[in-house]
Amino acid sequence: MDAKQVRIGIYARISEDRDGQQTATARQLEDCRAFAARKGWEVADEFEDIDTSAFKTNVKRPEFVRMLASLRSGEINGVVVWKLDRLSRQQRDLVRVTEACEAHKAFIASVMEPIDTSQSYGQFIAELLVAQARMESANTSARQTRKALEQREQGLPPSNGRRCFGYTRGYTAIVPEEAALLREARDRLYAGESMRGVCFDFQVRGVVSTAGNAWRTQILKRLLLSSTLSGQREHEGRLFQGTWEPIFAPEDTERLRRMFAANPGVGRTRVATRSLLTGLVRCGKCGQRMFTSNAEGKRRRYACTTRPGNTNCGGVTTLADPLDELVAEMVFAAVDDAALAEALRARGDADDGLLAGVQRDEAASSATSCV
Repeated sequence: MDAKQVRIGIYARISEDRDGQQTATARQLEDCRAFAARKGWEVADEFEDIDTSAFKTNVKRPEFVRMLASLRSGEINGVVVWKLDRLSRQQRDLVRVTEACEAHKAFIASVMEPIDTSQSYGQFIAELLVAQARMESANTSARQTRKALEQREQGLPPSNGRRCFGYTRGYTAIVPEEAALLREARDRLYAGESMRGVCFDFQVRGVVSTAGNAWRTQILKRLLLSSTLSGQREHEGRLFQGTWEPIFAPEDTERLRRMFAANPGVGRTRVATRSLLTGLVRCGKCGQRMFTSNAEGKRRRYACTTRPGNTNCGGVTTLADPLDELVAEMVFAAVDDAALAEALRARGDADDGLLAGVQRDEAASSATSCV
């Protein structure tokens, strides 16, 4: 292929961006641009996935997907990467890229490796390198798993994720105000108060998580049941004494777990119940969406339900079946009305935003669980 006709895309990826500066991918992009310039290729697009693994099967790579679409459409006829493991650590992903290349005879090239997949030997080398990268990832995962187990057995504090509520980063000290709130939540549960009630009260008082979000029942429940708060590490049901100061006694963790095991529904969101108008009915007082409430032994209702994190007033409830029937009858009557048909024909293609509003409500109702 004539170099003047080559329009390439550069793909860069980093599994973990610790400092948030994207310096690793910036270096990849810089080297790839220089490589393309030496070859006389035009850089038509750049694709950059940050904090995304190419080994884990459940990780989404949006820029990788966009790059595949560009290859299939012919917008680019080549992909340049710093190293092949930036592009793929799984054979199936390499297959996806090579299949996308086939339509327009596109190719994959690497700055650090002698790869040109337009040649048969280049494809063979690429497959070998991906297999090697996959083995390296599997070995790294095994080492990290073993290291994590060793840290648990030694009682070292967790080292990943966001700062735990109640502790400073690294578990070097207890945050007194947050620890007091956790003990308060524990004691209120002991006294018979619901998890939802505790979360509501925290919301009213402006208490938020370390992520800055209002407390939700499942999140607070997970934290209260964690062995971390009682200064312990856990692995496959085994508990190891930790090296940091506990907020709860080990007996508290055990008691809370027994409480929730005896009543699994505490703090759990019920499975969604679909109804004709779910998510489309609005509260007449606050204007928020109403959802189906289907308490056992009671008739189905639409309710404006308050819960931690939403702004519903909770002031309106109506029986669902009569309302569903009424709306259905009105819709059928309107469809059969000749005057309506004439009015629709007169409007032609005019759109006052009603259709878009209905589509937004339908999308919201399908994405929201009923309460």
